[in-house]
Amino acid sequence: MTGGAQWYVIGPILFAIFINDLPNMIHSTVHIFSDDTKVYRKSSSENDWTELQADLQRLVEWSEKWQLQFNANRCLAYKIGDIELQSTKVEQDFGVYVDEALTFHKHTSFAVNNSSRMLWLIKKTWQKLLSGGGNDISENGGLLKIVQPLVQQLKF
Repeated sequence: MTGGAQWYVIGPILFAIFINDLPNMIHSTVHIFSDDTKVYRKSSSENDWTELQADLQRLVEWSEKWQLQFNANRCLAYKIGDIELQSTKVEQDFGVYVDEALTFHKHTSFAVNNSSRMLWLIKKTWQKLLSGGGNDISENGGLLKIVQPLVQQLKF
């Protein structure tokens, strides 16, 4: 193979270097994963809210300086610049539902419902196979071959 660097490999590395200074200017807690930035702060007083809003303003200034805009449609707190952001009761982040009280009730309910549907499907498949007669599906891991793909589809 000839040519330059593979951009699909070096692109994320350059992006990580590019945003490396972002956490240094924020006083609240900052977590960055890929292109996703989380800024949060425990708020026990109005001063904490004010400081969090100041951190969000610093994020705006950083994005303007480096000409890298945040997607306000995906932001869910206070405001960025002059743009009011939406609020939400439940947010899905990395596949996990968390509500405004930081509980996982929605996620637990989602997982239980998903599991119940999958168990129903496994039961119906089992009944159908048994009613067909003739083949012993327990030999040679037959049942595992049927159930394993169904269980792997579960998303918790």
